[in-house]
Amino acid sequence: MEGEPATGSRVYRVGAHLLVVVGIFAALFAGLGAFIAVKKGDWSYFGIIVAAAAFFFILLQVLRLEIGPKGFKYRNLSGSREVAFADVGRAYIEVLRAKNAPQGAAGFWVEQRDGSRVKVNLRTFPIEAAAVLFTALESHGVQIEVPDLWAARQMAEQVRAAQAKLSR
Repeated sequence: MEGEPATGSRVYRVGAHLLVVVGIFAALFAGLGAFIAVKKGDWSYFGIIVAAAAFFFILLQVLRLEIGPKGFKYRNLSGSREVAFADVGRAYIEVLRAKNAPQGAAGFWVEQRDGSRVKVNLRTFPIEAAAVLFTALESHGVQIEVPDLWAARQMAEQVRAAQAKLSR
């Protein structure tokens, strides 16, 4: 699957929502840097902010989800994993809780028959990517397990709505 996408594959890159958030933060810090530069006559902080923003935008271009007829390939900042649908034992949404987020944060996992697990950060990509991945898994007999927790139900409902929209 490396290089060109396989025939029938769909490739998803970072969603516009994430680019907008990073852009807003970059603009805020660049504005602060420009204010400091004008006040003090030192443009080094502004240069550092612009370079850091460019670096973050380049890093975001690494993230990729490719979904093909036989499996999917997920690339994040720590590496790349390729998973064949025939090797998937289960797929599930897991909710992690923290002191500052008592309702929890939902994450999507795919567990292969050999016991290895792959976390796919679906929130990074457009919701269509999650819908296409869920549909592909389910068409290969893998049901998505959703615990009865608010964050998990919310994520599943959003993906199911996107699936319904795609099937029209």
